[in-house]
Amino acid sequence: MKHTGEFIMPIKDALPKDVCERLITKFEAHPEEDTTLRDTEFYKFRELEITDLEEFKSEKEILIHSASGLLAHYKKELDINFFPSNYVLEGLRMKKYDPDNGDQFDWHVDVGNSSSCKRFMVVFWYLNTVEEGGYTAFDWKQDDENCAYVEAQEGSALLFPPMWMYPHKGMAPKSGPKYIVSTYAH
Repeated sequence: MKHTGEFIMPIKDALPKDVCERLITKFEAHPEEDTTLRDTEFYKFRELEITDLEEFKSEKEILIHSASGLLAHYKKELDINFFPSNYVLEGLRMKKYDPDNGDQFDWHVDVGNSSSCKRFMVVFWYLNTVEEGGYTAFDWKQDDENCAYVEAQEGSALLFPPMWMYPHKGMAPKSGPKYIVSTYAH
């Protein structure tokens, strides 16, 4: 039987460098008032829903194609017999975490109520490399000292189930901002 940690899969080279750079440039070109500041006691970051924005159309197509390939790779590599064969993707959300101002996403899971229970897989794309901090941490005790860490590396992706068995957090970046795009397979 597999350990739950085996279902956390970082994948290098999921997006080309130029696509990552275009996404960041387009995000930064949006006026701050077009982005949503998510700021609670558990998280703080800027977010932009890019799914229906015309200027992100070509990148959206690349992300959807990438997600399809990543999900097929995940299923094959883990030899999963009962992986859903039909799915849709939730909207594509781009997030920016700034250093030195408390931007982070504390311990959580991505399925916590009836509206999110249709999610069966998380797909994150890291758009830039964060030299210090900015890790995605996984731990079953919510203990920062004994976590499994995934570094934010430009063009890489991270896939894992979003349920209660996978508490994770987006740690604060220290050396510069962190940009990601996220979606969920339903």
